[in-house]
Amino acid sequence: LLGEIAGLEARAIYSSEFLLKKVIPHDKGTLYIFITQSGETTDTIKAMHRVNEGFQSDEGKYYLDTMCITNNENSTIWRETKYHINCHAGVETSIAATKSFTLSFSIALSAELKHRKIKVCALCPGSVSTEFANVASNGARKEVLHGIEPEKVVSDCLKKAFKNKKIAVFRFKWKCSAFFSRFVSRFFVANFMYKNCKRPYKNES
Repeated sequence: LLGEIAGLEARAIYSSEFLLKKVIPHDKGTLYIFITQSGETTDTIKAMHRVNEGFQSDEGKYYLDTMCITNNENSTIWRETKYHINCHAGVETSIAATKSFTLSFSIALSAELKHRKIKVCALCPGSVSTEFANVASNGARKEVLHGIEPEKVVSDCLKKAFKNKKIAVFRFKWKCSAFFSRFVSRFFVANFMYKNCKRPYKNES
């Protein structure tokens, strides 16, 4: 879209794939645009740092311009890029739709690849101790409530995957929630989660 509007060459690439490249485009005049809702996405920040390191030429070291599109003016990506666009999308309160799709897609993929003896395991970890709580709440929450260490979650998931489990649920209470959700309406579950899992956000009135 940017290429069509501006009439310039434009390419899009996932940050994870970008980091795997031994050589990245570095023609002088190139503008790198980094897009991240929170401004703290790990792979995107690493990609930005790689560009900000600069490039070497016969004439010496030079640097390329960078721009970010984010929803958080207090984020790392905002501070360390030259140009900024705030998308003003409001507070991110839920990513449940993404998780629901991932779970359904994983189960479908497992069925499709079964005859090839390829195992697919969807991880439903619950609360994990990462920087997400601090970032998503704009500093109102420093840590995830009742969070589990990421290493424990990954280890448990791998064990279940090797046992040919289709879904890996880490804690007993999440297993109970998943079981009883079969007997109540989706609206009831969504309403319950909203009332009991809503967290404070800085400057929220």
